[in-house]
Amino acid sequence: MDLRYRLTNVTERAVLFQIAKDVVENPSKYHNAVREFVVSLDCFSKFLTDKEFYSILLPILDTQNPAESIIGISKSMATVTSPTSHANTFRDVMTVLQWLKYLVEKFMKSVIFDSLKVRQPDEDQYLLYQEFAKACINLPEKISNCEAKATTMEHIQFIQGVKDVLKATILDGIQQALITAHQQSSKTENLKIIAQLISAGRDMRINDKHHLLESLILWIGKIKEWDETWAKIMNILFLEPTELGVQVHESLLTSVFSCAKTDATLQRCIEAERLEGVLRRVVLVKLPFQRILTPRNIKILVNFVHRTCEESAVELLQTAIQLWSDANYTRQASETQERHLVRIILYSIYLVQKSPSLASRIQWNDLFILSMDGIHYRNNLMPTHIQSALYLTDVLCKMAQSQMPEMAPPSQNGNSEEVKSEGAWQEEMKAIMTDGWGEAKKTKYVAAAPEEESPEAHMEMEGEREDPVGNILMIPDDDSENEEASEDLVNDGVVEMEAPPRRRLHLFRPDPITGERPEPFLPYVPPPRPQLDSDDDEDFPTYKVPEAEKNLTKLETGEEPRRKVERVVYIQDAFEKLLEKERYEIFEEALYSLKELIEREAIGFADIAEKLFVRLINLQNLFGTKNFSETCDLCALLCIKHRPQIVPALVRLILSPGQGLQKQNHLLHLIHRAADELGTLDPGSENSMLQQEFIFEAITMEGLTQATRRGPEEIGPGLATTAHESLLKRTRRFGTRQKPAIGSVNQLSRNAKYMFYPLLVIPRGDNAGLFTKDSDLLAYIIMIASMVYVRCGVTEQTARMSTELIAYAAPHRFSENTKLRSASLAAYLNVLCTVPAGLLREIFPQEIRQEWMDWAEGIQRFKDSTELEFTMAHQMESILKARAQQYEEISVLNL
Repeated sequence: MDLRYRLTNVTERAVLFQIAKDVVENPSKYHNAVREFVVSLDCFSKFLTDKEFYSILLPILDTQNPAESIIGISKSMATVTSPTSHANTFRDVMTVLQWLKYLVEKFMKSVIFDSLKVRQPDEDQYLLYQEFAKACINLPEKISNCEAKATTMEHIQFIQGVKDVLKATILDGIQQALITAHQQSSKTENLKIIAQLISAGRDMRINDKHHLLESLILWIGKIKEWDETWAKIMNILFLEPTELGVQVHESLLTSVFSCAKTDATLQRCIEAERLEGVLRRVVLVKLPFQRILTPRNIKILVNFVHRTCEESAVELLQTAIQLWSDANYTRQASETQERHLVRIILYSIYLVQKSPSLASRIQWNDLFILSMDGIHYRNNLMPTHIQSALYLTDVLCKMAQSQMPEMAPPSQNGNSEEVKSEGAWQEEMKAIMTDGWGEAKKTKYVAAAPEEESPEAHMEMEGEREDPVGNILMIPDDDSENEEASEDLVNDGVVEMEAPPRRRLHLFRPDPITGERPEPFLPYVPPPRPQLDSDDDEDFPTYKVPEAEKNLTKLETGEEPRRKVERVVYIQDAFEKLLEKERYEIFEEALYSLKELIEREAIGFADIAEKLFVRLINLQNLFGTKNFSETCDLCALLCIKHRPQIVPALVRLILSPGQGLQKQNHLLHLIHRAADELGTLDPGSENSMLQQEFIFEAITMEGLTQATRRGPEEIGPGLATTAHESLLKRTRRFGTRQKPAIGSVNQLSRNAKYMFYPLLVIPRGDNAGLFTKDSDLLAYIIMIASMVYVRCGVTEQTARMSTELIAYAAPHRFSENTKLRSASLAAYLNVLCTVPAGLLREIFPQEIRQEWMDWAEGIQRFKDSTELEFTMAHQMESILKARAQQYEEISVLNL
C-alpha cells in the first residue's frame, strides 16, 4: 500500500507507530519515506509528542539513503513553509529543519565523498547524485523561506544557524573530496558531480565576505604542493563543460576570472594552451567588453591572454581600440566604462612593448588613424574622456613613429615646453605605461618658508604681473618650470613635497620661432565726432525702432523672460538633460517635451522607459519650476501607459528595502491611474461596474475607517441605505480620466500579465514583512490589484484572473488588521460584480459560494466590524442571492 495513503488515513497512534516500524525494517521498499513524512507532517503533530518526534523518527533517518533523504526534504519543504498553508505551524518547520541539520552534520560529507565512486555509465546512481547536487544548491533559499512561519527572533536565528551549517558543510565536503581525488588519482575522472555542484552553487554566499567559488579559489591558491594531478583536477572542474549547459559554464569561467586575486591563482585554476570555444568568448568578449573590471582583474585577464596566445592578445588590443573609437560607444559610455576600456588598451600596449617581435606585427599607424575618431568624438565630453583621448592618442602616435623613423619629430631642446596635465587619472595612465601597473600616489603639499627677494628681483619683475586666476588666461614663462626637486617622503602611500612656487607670467611672451617680442596693445582712440551747428537747417535723423523690439511680451510680477534653447527632439537627449543643474531653461525644455515624446513613443523610448520612470519620480525641483510635481507624475503615468512591461520592475521597487510608505503609495497610485487610462468597461456588466468602481475605486488606506458600527436596533430598518449614502459622501474619484466609451478596445486586458499578475506578490523571503509591519502596504496592494482586475473587464483571462485574485486575498479575510480585511472583502466583491453569473458558477462551485455567503452574514452580525465592511458584506450577500435566484439555487444556498 502507498505510504502517503497510509499516512493520510491514520486515525490512531498505534497505526502511526506500525508505519514507522515498517519503514525501519524495510527501507528499500520505502525509499521515499522522508519526503512522504514531510508532506504528511500535520498527521504526526496530531498523535506524537515532542520527544516522540525524535525517538521514533530520527532512527528512520539512519536507515534511509541520506542522498534521497536530502533530496526529499528539498522537494517537499515548500509544502511546510507555504504562507497559505495553515495546517503547518512553526513547530513543524522546526522539526523539518532539525531533521535536515541532523542529516547534514552526519551524512553530507560522506555523500559528497561517495559521488567520487559514481561512474557515468551507472545511469541510476548518476542521476541520483545529480539530483542531490541540485538539492544542495536550492536548500539555502528554501530554508530562508521558513522565516515566513517564524514568530520570534530566536526562530529566525535558529533558521540562520541551520543555513550556515549547510553552507559550511558543503564547502568542507567539496574540499575534502578534492583532496581525496588528488590522493587517489584513479578517482579524478569521477569529478563530474563535484563540478556540477561548484558550477550551480558558485554564487552561494558562505559568509559575509565570500561566495562558494571565491572561498574555493582562495583555498586552491593556498595549496603548497602543486603537481600535474591538481592541474588535471582543475581542468575537469573549470574547463570541461558540465551537463548544466554552455551558459552555466560561461558564467562559471567569468566568476573564476573575477574571483582570482593573483596571476598564480588563476594559472592554477585555468591553464589552457589555446583559446577556443567558451573560454575564448569569455576572455575576448564578455570580460573585457561586457563587464567593468577592477584594475587588478584587468591585469590578470590581459596577462592570461598574452600568456596563452599572442594572436589573441593582438586581436584584443585591436578590438578595444576599435570599440573606443566608435561613435555610439563614445556617446553612451559612462566615465567608469571609459576608464575600464582605456586601462585594457594601455596595459595591452605595455605588454606588447616588452615583446619587440609581437610589436612589429601590429600596424600602429592604422590604429593611430583609427583613434583620431575617438578623440574627435570626445571633444565636448567630461574631463576624464578628454584626458583619456589625449594621452591614448599620444601613446599610439609614439608607437606609430617607432615603426616609421623618417616621420619621427625633431628632438626638442631644453627650453621647449611640455604640456603637463595633473590629476589622479592622468597619473594612473602614466603609471600603467611606465611600470606595467600602479595607481597614482596621492600628493600632499607641505608649506615651505617664503624666500626673501632682492631689489634686483623686483627690477626684473618690471613689465610682469601675477595673474589672479592662475594659468587660465596667461601662458607661463619658460623660467617658471625651473622648480627645485624635493625628496619624496613616502608615508602610507602619500608623497609629501614642498608646495610649488607661485608662477610669474609675462604679459607679452616672444614668438617661439622668430624670437621677436610683439608690440604692446595701444589703447583704442575713437575717431573725432563731427560737430553739429545749432544753426544748421538739417534736422537730426529719425531713429527707427526695429520690428523685433515692437513685439513686447508682458511678464507677470517676478517672472523672468524665457531664454531660447534648442528644441529637444530625441527622448534620449531629454532623459540626459533632466540632470541639468545650472541652466534652468535646458531643464524645463527637457521636462516639458517629455509628454509629446512619450505619447508618440519616440525612438529609444522602449529601451529607457524604466530608467526614465525612476528618474522622474526621484527628480528634484531645483529651479522652482511651475507645475513640477504634476508634470513629473503625468510623464511617469505615460511611461506606464505606453510601456506596461515596466510594471514588474516597479513592483520590485515598491518592495525594495528602505522604501518609504509615502513613495510606495505614490507608485501604486500611478499604476492604478495607468490601469484606469488603459482599461474599459465591459458592456455586459456596465451598470454594476460603474456603481462598484464609483464606490470602491477611491478607497485608499486613509479611507478605511477603524470606527465600529452601531447595532441594528440602534439604526433601524434603513441600515443599508444610510450606510451606502454616507459612504458615497466620503468617497472621491481616484482617477482623473473620463469614462471610456462602452465597447472600445480594452488595452489593459491585453497587458494583464504586466499590470495584474506582478501585483500578486508572495509574502515570503525578503517580503515576509508584509504579514507584520507592512500589512498596510499589503492591503493597498490587494486594493490596487482588485481595481486593475475590474478595469480588465470580461475577457478570456477572466477565469484565471478571478481565481488568482481570490486565492491571493483569501488568507487575509480574518486578519487582525482592519485595512487588510476590508481590502480582501473588496477583492471578493469586485469578482462578484465583474464575472457573469454563468461563468461564476463554472469557476466557483456551490460549496465555495455557500462559504462566501456565511462569511458575509457573519460580518454583518459582528458588532465590531466597521461600517465599510458591513456595507460591502451586505452588497456581497445581495449579489449572491440574486445569482442564486437566477439559477434556482435557493434551496442549495441556505438563504
